[in-house]
Formats: sequence, structure tokens, C-alpha cells
Amino acid sequence: MKCRRSASLDVPVSPLSHRLYSEELSSSENQRLFGKCTNPNGHGHNYILEVTLEGKIDPNSLGCFIVWPIFKAIIDQEVMSRLDHKNLNLDVPEFKRLVPTAENIAFCDLGIFGEEAPKRFVV
Repeated sequence: MKCRRSASLDVPVSPLSHRLYSEELSSSENQRLFGKCTNPNGHGHNYILEVTLEGKIDPNSLGCFIVWPIFKAIIDQEVMSRLDHKNLNLDVPEFKRLVPTAENIAFCDLGIFGEEAPKRFVV
């Protein structure tokens, strides 16, 4: 019998600052689309990154399907060091070409975990 489990972890990532602005739009179009979030000096948020993993139970691990210190190291290296206390527009290369909306932030994080997570996990 193949037993599967899932586990979720909430990771505070804060504060982040950013400006919602597209160089492809005029100032008035940016203002209409993003409102006060297009402030030239940016604005900040406190985010919670929710990560849920699902995987097969390793029969040699007494019921575990992930080695938590390894998972935490992935979060620290790939998320916290890249995003925590950063200005997304200035400090994170992905957002030099993408508007750092919550959706794009989530997409970038999903890409990190999708590539880094062992193949036996559903992320």
C-alpha cells in the first residue's frame, strides 16, 4: 500500500516593498490600473507564504515524507534570502521585467519550489 501525506507550512516574508508600475503604460494608465500602489517611492506589505507539500511516506523514516531541515534550507536559500526585507523592483532580478503583483510573486515562488522540490513531492 502506498501511503501519502501532506503538510503545510506558513512562512512569514516581511516586509517587502515594491511599486506596481509598467513602463509599457503611461503614468495615467498606471494610476488608473494600480491606484496608490503606483506611488513612485513604492509601498510595503507583510506577506505569508503558504507552502503545502504532498508525498509518499518513506517506510524507513517512521512516517515522514520530507526531511524538514532540508525543506527549511530550501525556503531560507530560495525565498527568504531573495525576498525578505527587499525592494522587489530594485533587488530581485525577476521583477526588473515583471510587475511585482501578488500573483507574480506567487508565480516566482512556485517556480522555485517546483524546480527545487524532489520529484516525489507535489508542490
